[in-house]
Amino acid sequence: TRQYLNITSKNFQDEIRKGPIIVMKYVRSCLHCLQLFKMLEESIRLSSLRFGVLNCPVGKCDRSSNKDYNKFSDMTREEPPEFVFISCHPGTGSFRGTPNAFDTTIIAHYFGPIEVDFLKVWIMMKTKNDEAYDVSPWWWFNLIRTIHFANSAIVGCFQIVGIPPTADDVACIFSIVCLFVFASPCILLFLWTKSTSTPNSNKKKRV
Repeated sequence: TRQYLNITSKNFQDEIRKGPIIVMKYVRSCLHCLQLFKMLEESIRLSSLRFGVLNCPVGKCDRSSNKDYNKFSDMTREEPPEFVFISCHPGTGSFRGTPNAFDTTIIAHYFGPIEVDFLKVWIMMKTKNDEAYDVSPWWWFNLIRTIHFANSAIVGCFQIVGIPPTADDVACIFSIVCLFVFASPCILLFLWTKSTSTPNSNKKKRV
């Protein structure tokens, strides 16, 4: 049996309380969405993680009075597919007679490339389960994980300043950071070479 279900605004709260879940936002006409779904389905079957889907007919998901659902349904890309990890931790206390008033819902949008290996590593990082999501060789796995850590840091910076991040924004900042990291040593080497060659040229002129 398949380990995924259709998520709607009506069953959202009940489903997330049952345990962690990965939700793919898609449109039925998206062939790429269906291909990704089939590729990820086998890996997810090997784990206890549930896989949900949310149909967004016009490329935008419906809204609800539930704040957590609206946060989950916010689009970070111009079009599906999108992936979101959701984990709910029910509270044990009460507030003014209301049980579970301190529920904590973790909603993590995926901002990386829409590629199977990248998605597998991201899911592994969220679920802390690396047995069902084999990505090899080891250097490729570690490179992908480093990229995800960098994306998380960029998303955190956006959230600190109060700007809702999009996948395009994160990719742009990541490219700029990579360019700076790789270009800086070249610039420093050029400046060092120029500074060390200047005295030699002055000595030749004096002679």
